[in-house]
Amino acid sequence: MIAVSLLAEAIVESEHLRQRCLDSQLVRLGMRFAGIAVAIGFLIQGSYELGFPTYSVLAGLGVGGLAVALAARDSLANLPGSMLIMIEKPFRVGHYVKVSGGEGTVEDVGFRSTRIRTLDNSLISIPNNNVVNATVENLNLRGMRRQRFLIQVTYETPREKLEELLAGIKQLITDHPRTNKTNFNVRFNDFGESILNILVYFHIETTDYSAELAACEDILLRIMAR
Repeated sequence: MIAVSLLAEAIVESEHLRQRCLDSQLVRLGMRFAGIAVAIGFLIQGSYELGFPTYSVLAGLGVGGLAVALAARDSLANLPGSMLIMIEKPFRVGHYVKVSGGEGTVEDVGFRSTRIRTLDNSLISIPNNNVVNATVENLNLRGMRRQRFLIQVTYETPREKLEELLAGIKQLITDHPRTNKTNFNVRFNDFGESILNILVYFHIETTDYSAELAACEDILLRIMAR
């Protein structure tokens, strides 16, 4: 098994895979299964050469395997989930995801659980069996990030000034280098109890959360200046 582990690490290094990425984990898992299969084959062949009945060896392996399975049933229940994650790749290490009530950056996908670093720097571990049965939202795969907020002005605002503000915000979004130009709305849409509500809805073209905040701040300051 040591030789198998060394061979797996050599393959990972030769393919220039990241140590904790899903591809490297899949290589390690495959090599472990191959190592177990080879070890069982050598054990059966060795017992045959020594004159032990093959069926007795297989029966012993079956009983031993059953005992191991019962002792590690929770870990084994997560193994199919681990394999599905590694094969289908709904996310990768470094992606920002929402899953099973948790939200954060994927730090590690192991054989038993997936570890996620939350925004408050907590590290949560979610069993892989739960991950594959949950709705996973991979926020890194979004090409755009939606922005939606209300701008409120007083009832004393003249209609022409309100229309001028609406046109100015539309032009600001159209001219901004980070915004999507085909899907946005700036509308006077509600009479509040003491204010008039302007709905602003648009998308910022970025996958990075910090870049999203910076672009949104820039747009808000420009609207404030108007």
